Order: sequence, then structure tokens, then C-alpha cells
Amino acid sequence: MLLSFIANQPITRGSAVSVLSTPLGQCRTINPQNFAESRAVGIAIDSSDVGGLTRVVSRGPVDGFTGLITGKTYYAPII
Repeated sequence: MLLSFIANQPITRGSAVSVLSTPLGQCRTINPQNFAESRAVGIAIDSSDVGGLTRVVSRGPVDGFTGLITGKTYYAPII
């Protein structure tokens, strides 16, 4: 499923992102070392600046990512 959000901070393609409740509808990258912030809605398929539209894949194939193995766990990079 492809979703779109406004970037609340610069976002790099391939980053796991979460959706903010305030301001509603904006997204930011997550910090995987902070459990309270570790809920991701999906993976950004665009790099964008603050205020830019960011497309996020929440389920299904993502073009541009190679070498991933089905069933293997992958973790978001440390920010």
C-alpha cells in the first residue's frame, strides 16, 4: 500500500518513518533505539526536505531495494 505524508524533517529514501499525531498527517524518521518512538508506519521511497511530500510503502514490494531475503528481520538504521 502506498501512502503519502508531509515530511516534518528531512527524510532519506529507505528510512523507516512514523506518522505524527501533532501536526497530524506529517511523518518523520524513527529512532530505533527509543522504544517509545519505534513504531514505523512504513518505509520512505522518496528522499524529501521539510514540507515535501514523502511516499511511504506500508505493505508490498518496494522498487529499488535488492538483496532482501523473505522472512529475515531488518532493522532501521540508527539516526
